[in-house]
Amino acid sequence: GELVAAQRLRGAKVSRHNKTVEVSRRTFSKGDMVRRICESHATVDRPFEAVLVAGDDVSDEPMFDVEGGDSFLSVKVGEGGTTAKYFVDSPAKLREFLWQIAA
Repeated sequence: GELVAAQRLRGAKVSRHNKTVEVSRRTFSKGDMVRRICESHATVDRPFEAVLVAGDDVSDEPMFDVEGGDSFLSVKVGEGGTTAKYFVDSPAKLREFLWQIAA
């Protein structure tokens, strides 16, 4: 019904995720936006000393693929294949991980 109608919209993209269905017309991925934010900050001020991205869904995978060397940390929260550098089982484990790297 409504999803089929949404797919007919010009440029609309329908993505099924863990617990959601996303309908968007965006042309940039989350990875594109992370890259743009980092590049913009480096142009205006100086590069970030470190960047951490975390996500729990397939739509977050493009963020994990951004190249940033050792100072770019990517964390997958929950089950599922991933390209993230690190993996945690739950949001509670992510909090523990954050406390560890902040110490």
